[in-house]
Amino acid sequence: MLSLLFLIGIHGTIGHTVHNKECTCIGNYLKVENTNLSVSEAFEKYDITPKYLPVPPKYLLEGKLVSADVKLGNFVPPIRTADPEIKYSKGKNYVNYTIFIIDIDGPGCDPYKGYLVSLVINVPKSENNLILSGDSIVPVSPPMVKLGSGIHRTVGLLYEQEEWINPDNVELFELARTRNINLWTFTKKYHLVDLVAGNFYRTELDYCADWKKEDLNDDLVFKVTVYSFNCQNGILKSKKSCESVPEAFRNLNITPNYVEVAPKDILEVDYSTAKVNLGNFIPPLRLVDAKTISYNKGKKRGYYTLLSIDFDGESNGKIITLLMNIRNVENIVPTSGDVIVLFTPPLPALGSGVHRHGKLLYEQKGHIDAYQLDLLKLSRYPVIPNLTQFTKTYHLGNPVAGNVYITELRHCDGSDECSNKDGSVKQCERLCKILSNCDSDQIDKMQCGAHDN
Repeated sequence: MLSLLFLIGIHGTIGHTVHNKECTCIGNYLKVENTNLSVSEAFEKYDITPKYLPVPPKYLLEGKLVSADVKLGNFVPPIRTADPEIKYSKGKNYVNYTIFIIDIDGPGCDPYKGYLVSLVINVPKSENNLILSGDSIVPVSPPMVKLGSGIHRTVGLLYEQEEWINPDNVELFELARTRNINLWTFTKKYHLVDLVAGNFYRTELDYCADWKKEDLNDDLVFKVTVYSFNCQNGILKSKKSCESVPEAFRNLNITPNYVEVAPKDILEVDYSTAKVNLGNFIPPLRLVDAKTISYNKGKKRGYYTLLSIDFDGESNGKIITLLMNIRNVENIVPTSGDVIVLFTPPLPALGSGVHRHGKLLYEQKGHIDAYQLDLLKLSRYPVIPNLTQFTKTYHLGNPVAGNVYITELRHCDGSDECSNKDGSVKQCERLCKILSNCDSDQIDKMQCGAHDN
């Protein structure tokens, strides 16, 4: 009972303050009005063709997100970029397809490389979501939209395969660990000769302008709403919710339910605009840009494993990141050691409740072979349903350091300022888009015509 009251207290007090300022909820479904652009015209207008694709797709790939339409370059706030659904009504019988979802403006990208949001091969003709068909090579995630990195174009592409592709190719496992792909090289190697269909949307996470209420006219909304959906300002500061790591793990029912023995030492965890602080609430958009993790008691010649896990995600063990064979634990970055599961934005499923995200550091007995089959499979299906069994398998023992925070992405209700108080979700998101994203050529009905259903 005390643990439940603790959770309600944290989410009720800290969560209430954050909700009203940053909107950790989503209102109605975001629709986009029809565009007069053809597929080829849209791909050319937004500089996808010929810079990334020599020839544009022939047809439109039907796509949407869990709370927003996708239609040839419409703007989607980053908080709405989870859970894509792709359909194609012109598929051929007895033909397999490959689906790419690529953020062509993501980390490590250039005209020859893109950041993989998802990759699925051997997809048969289907009337259902094609991402759930075939062989998943790179598990789907939101695009890596780092703060201040500009507009990101996230592109869905459907290629026809000449033949079945072996999903157990080691090179394909490696793609899940890097998420970087040279599209031209890949399509040539695996004989993907026909680009059948495509679609894309744009998104951005920007620094908020310092707008004052007196600067806004009747068509605009005040600063709190502007900040809600696709911009951030400053560092989120919050007091410790507990005095020690063991207390935080007990109060959030992580120990003993998931971690038998809680770590004694604290793991310092920083995101670009938030700090993890023993059970504090962090809005989802502040978790997109991981910065550093630090432990100052590590052994200089030791090997360490870092596990970031969502205890309320899939099978109560959705991996956010998993790094092994780390040597320098005073400055851990998302690519330290051997990457087993690459960090991706831990955007919780809409309406799935409060999520507890734990950060755990283990001291290894020695070097671990990162290319053993079970770890390769973990890169592709990042779930640990039994953490105790996992730590025994790799002789990790109990965690030496840890930290934890909670987050949530809710459906908005009438009490949320970001829902309707200042002119609806449409006005709020449209304002952010105009202020931070649209140039004079783009502020037109097609680009700013999003509306709630």
